[in-house]
Amino acid sequence: MKPSNYECLILGTGNAVIHPERKGPGFLLNWEGRYLLFDIGYGTMSELLSHQLSYKDLDALFLSHWHIDHISDLLPTLFVANIPTFHRERPLPVFAPVGFKKVFSQLCNIFGQWINGTFRLRIIECHPDIQMQWNNIDISCYKMAHSASALGYRLQSNEKVFAYSGDTEKISLLKDLFQGVDLGIIECSFPDNMGLPGHLNVTDVIELLQDISYKKMALCHLYTPARLENIRQNFNKAGLKNIVIPTKGEIISF
Repeated sequence: MKPSNYECLILGTGNAVIHPERKGPGFLLNWEGRYLLFDIGYGTMSELLSHQLSYKDLDALFLSHWHIDHISDLLPTLFVANIPTFHRERPLPVFAPVGFKKVFSQLCNIFGQWINGTFRLRIIECHPDIQMQWNNIDISCYKMAHSASALGYRLQSNEKVFAYSGDTEKISLLKDLFQGVDLGIIECSFPDNMGLPGHLNVTDVIELLQDISYKKMALCHLYTPARLENIRQNFNKAGLKNIVIPTKGEIISF
């Protein structure tokens, strides 16, 4: 990543449907020199390596929820971080919904020291609607409408604001999550003629963005990559500006 106070490296924009060009959800923030990873889907760690970075460089991991497509690179990352030759010394703070400590404990019962040896995670369970501070960054968590514990995250410091929805269907809290962001990353899974509970479609996102102010908004988790041009046209017709449909490896400054 180029030196910058605030930028986002797109490691993957995909979903549960494996795609060779998209990879799983993964968004690496360079926040004043700290590397903050939002979700760790399949293929994101190999993409990180292609940018001369690795799991050793991560300062924190934020998990929106623990569906497989959002955490599938976590176990192999923990495995390699516990191998002496590739060991990571620093514990890794992991911000996650309430219940992840229990999930991780169950994984440790299966894999043992291979994922929980000399290298450790420092799991911080996040309660919706409770603000916390970490390294002078204000972190707010919002309950999303997806799995029972899914969260969206909003980070703010030095007048910069970033927000990430993870997966969700349309709810009023999305306005609070994304209002006034410098960069937002929002799921936009389906075009208008498709849908699935727990996810947003194009009209949902357009209606949300028409009601808030924002500087840049990136769409992710699209299930229909072949229809990207139609999706762009829909946002253009709605008069919405600064909409990005990012590709793997793209860097968005904000």
